[in-house]
Amino acid sequence: MAVSSTVPKKLILPAIATLFLGWAATACGGTGAAGPARSVPKVTVGPATTTQPVATTQPVATTQPAQCPSVDFNGNVTPPPSTGVNWSGCSLTFATINGDLTNANLSGADLTNANLYGANFTGANLSGVTWSHTICPDNTASDDDGGTCAGHL
Repeated sequence: MAVSSTVPKKLILPAIATLFLGWAATACGGTGAAGPARSVPKVTVGPATTTQPVATTQPVATTQPAQCPSVDFNGNVTPPPSTGVNWSGCSLTFATINGDLTNANLSGADLTNANLYGANFTGANLSGVTWSHTICPDNTASDDDGGTCAGHL
């Protein structure tokens, strides 16, 4: 940033320090990103009548985003299934899932060609799941069960 010779140098350092401290307080301090909204600090730049707002972080929703697992060429899922996992909207095509998915969120997940034999979906959210050529937990085929594994969990 070029410094104009008309701005006294004694105003520049305090302005820079205030900018940095304002950023540090909003980016690193307080109650974190999910905390209450903060007021936008103003920094005097040049003459006392000119002010500019400093950017601040906004609160973030507390819902955790889906952490989609990877599926290797053998169908192994990493990380493995666990209770309460959020795999909503994830592509689990060709996955082999036979673990405990109690209370898991798989809404909108793609289970095309997945093998779910032996998996436990008690209390799981399975709304909007794609069941195409899927082996259901009871070892029946979704294509033979009306295109779904509902009722075969």
